[in-house]
Amino acid sequence: MDFDHMKTMKTLLVLAATVAVVGYTAQATPINVTMSLPDGTNSIQIGDVPATDIPGMGLDPTTVFNWLVTDVQTYDANLNKSLPVPVPPIPFSQYDNYPGSNGLINVTAGQYLVVHYGVGSGGTGTGDGGGLVAYYFATTGTYNIPANGYGPNGLGGFSFGVVYNSGTSLPDGGSTMVMLGSVLLAGLFFRRKFRVAYNK
Repeated sequence: MDFDHMKTMKTLLVLAATVAVVGYTAQATPINVTMSLPDGTNSIQIGDVPATDIPGMGLDPTTVFNWLVTDVQTYDANLNKSLPVPVPPIPFSQYDNYPGSNGLINVTAGQYLVVHYGVGSGGTGTGDGGGLVAYYFATTGTYNIPANGYGPNGLGGFSFGVVYNSGTSLPDGGSTMVMLGSVLLAGLFFRRKFRVAYNK
């Protein structure tokens, strides 16, 4: 094996490792889809909703899921979007405690995350209700759940979080495109290298 071939192989290994690291560490950016209550034509996109104001009784899984479905429908109608319909998770995937590793969780493109935060100092949520916020992920990757809410209703600490799938499987836009782009560049690079080596 000549020196140029060995050098090319080393470069290929470095590029492959880089692509693997990029794919593994891709961060998923959430889209806040929370709409003001009551849901309807006058709803606007907001930071969170008062947890005590969502239709239903309390914050049981069924009540929270039904609120998410209506919220997403309102988001689509009022902002002219077309997000997929949430479906209840089986088995039920709820974080009752703040996730380890600084709140880091894995999410898949097309999933939703509902997080509940306590009222906290300065929060406007009524009683012990705090705030609920709904996120949508268009890309696959990791997401670091904030330890405290951004308000206005829930500025306190993380209470629980639930990940919901959607009825439509979406292509993973961000991280997959990065990996495909890296592979394409690597292919073009090696095509050029081998062409130069062949013409020597």
